[in-house]
Amino acid sequence: MMAKPASRIFLATLLLPLLLMATGCDGFFATDHAAGARQAYAAGNFREARIHLINQLRQDPGNGGASMMLARTLLEMGDGIGAQARLEKLTDDPQYGAEAAALMTHALVASDKHEQVLELTGTINGPYAALLAWSRASSLFALDRGEEAKHAIEQGLALAPGNLELSLLKGTSLLAEGRQKEARAIAGQYAASDESHPLALLFAGRVARLDGDERGAQELLARALEKRPQHPQLLKELGDSYRQTADPGKARDFYQRSLALAPNNADTLLSLAELEFFEGDRELALQIVQENERLVESVPEGVRLAGLIAEDRGNHEFALAKLRRYLRDNPDEPISTAALARIYDVLKEPALAAEARRKVEQFESGAGVLGEAIRTASAGERAKIDLAEKAITDRRWKEADGHYSALLANADMRNPVVFNNAAMVKLNLGDEAGALALAEQAHRLAPGDPFVQDSLGWALFLNGKDTRRAANLLTQAYETAPANFEIGWHFAQVLAQIGRRDDAVAVMERLKANADPADHDRIDQLIARL
Repeated sequence: MMAKPASRIFLATLLLPLLLMATGCDGFFATDHAAGARQAYAAGNFREARIHLINQLRQDPGNGGASMMLARTLLEMGDGIGAQARLEKLTDDPQYGAEAAALMTHALVASDKHEQVLELTGTINGPYAALLAWSRASSLFALDRGEEAKHAIEQGLALAPGNLELSLLKGTSLLAEGRQKEARAIAGQYAASDESHPLALLFAGRVARLDGDERGAQELLARALEKRPQHPQLLKELGDSYRQTADPGKARDFYQRSLALAPNNADTLLSLAELEFFEGDRELALQIVQENERLVESVPEGVRLAGLIAEDRGNHEFALAKLRRYLRDNPDEPISTAALARIYDVLKEPALAAEARRKVEQFESGAGVLGEAIRTASAGERAKIDLAEKAITDRRWKEADGHYSALLANADMRNPVVFNNAAMVKLNLGDEAGALALAEQAHRLAPGDPFVQDSLGWALFLNGKDTRRAANLLTQAYETAPANFEIGWHFAQVLAQIGRRDDAVAVMERLKANADPADHDRIDQLIARL
């Protein structure tokens, strides 16, 4: 059976456990290379540790402790195949054989050999039970066998209660399921003290990011980085966070520092290329993708970026192939769909262009994520939402607030439409703080929806909080729904606030060009207010 690609959240998790486990280097002699390797490994500088270990093994090829530590170092660098080759030489070692066999399952996970991992982890027991359970669960997640994976985690935790790496994997699976409250509890348990392990802080930072608390995440990740100043995944995560808060300079710096340590990390290469593309340096984005094509396109979003770059350069046939490939597995992604419509126009395929444009219009009218949330709501939820919508149409805000408050009284409520619309009602009632809390929750549930992005960006702006983040959210919303007047007007006001009035006027002029002539005077009045 062919493995399905692991989701990006689980691919990132594969980097978590190694520093938490025993380093297996008791057989080192007291040499400068041994000391340098230990110091570099502890600091997360795996490239330097690798150099020391290779030099150590040149001096002493039979040193099992150095071989074991080199295998772990290679795994930290994402080289599962190299780690396998090193571990195979240790399988008959009387001191390290059992540990090498257990660690081999991790190397196979890193090499996407998940069926083989399952064969080797059918029995989970012994001193390395936690590692075996972790490897088995990770492979089961990659094979889209989530319930079995969760069972393996619980089996491992029963044998190794409180094991940090298994707990973090459990927390990551909870995040993937949207169970943030339970994931937050795990983060709080392991990241509360000054002595917290840096990878527990990394996990807590991810939880904070999904909660919409980028500033809190940055504080947690900075604490982790103090303990592991050269850990590439921490640097990459900080880059992602600063990109989200519209600070491209800091994001770029962290991505480049991460790549200096792990130059072949596909996610980091993609993040840097996306940053450059959307910040306007299209040539640099193209250079990154061309020089690292195989790595970048091993991630689905890398295929999307290759298509967007090709469209930007006028290579429409190539762009079409890439974007259609991406949209096969991500049919509701609006930026790619909008690009597809433009490409079909150029290729003189009016029927296909119209179909792509129709999908874009559905996204812009809320028929994407929010539309699906309405369609899948229970009958009781749908009835209350309909009543609230009617009250909104009639501008009976207090009545609408009552309907949404009744829905939100259900502690298990997870419908983003309810949170998003309730936030809008609160804004109209003047409760800006209440609106912000609801908009944050809507964004946690549907972070890619342009109307959710608009609601949160606008609520942040009205509350006078984190204008950069507000601008970033509204940029995302506007890129997806550039013809939506409300989103464009909100975006223009935030642009003007951060000193980009010319850009704000340009947004409004584009809206005016597509508006009914009867509305032009009103739009001119709005422009004058910027």
